Amino acid sequence: MRVRPAYYLVSSLNWFANVLPMAVSVLLAQSRGLTLTDVGLFMGAYALTVVVLELPSGALADAVGRKRVFLAASALQVVAKAVFLTAFGLPAFVLYGLLAGAARALASGALEAWFIDALQAEEPGVDLQPALAAGGAYNLAALAAGTAAG
Repeated sequence: MRVRPAYYLVSSLNWFANVLPMAVSVLLAQSRGLTLTDVGLFMGAYALTVVVLELPSGALADAVGRKRVFLAASALQVVAKAVFLTAFGLPAFVLYGLLAGAARALASGALEAWFIDALQAEEPGVDLQPALAAGGAYNLAALAAGTAAG
């Protein structure tokens, strides 16, 4: 399989899956006893985890390999979604935020770094900007579709 279509597909599906529950996450959390303040806390846990782990996760991807880190991130995302679906109470939702944030941080840099490395190997001297811009367009479409479908 060529690198561009593989990256566009995997990256788009990854974003689609990440935002799919977002449209109903507040309603689900409230139906399970959380207040809007609690919702802000678990979403804040997600955001803080992404920020804190973004750089170390890039170093991890460099050390053990981009594909391995992305696969680990995908597995962690499945665990996070299972926690989300079964969460009752603030501690479980915060756990979801921490797990999902760690998965997001692991996946974000690893997948794009793999794409750049693989594309340069497949097409030496390639201009990366158009390829990355196309990936961004696919990702935005996946974000919109995932949010609408959720």
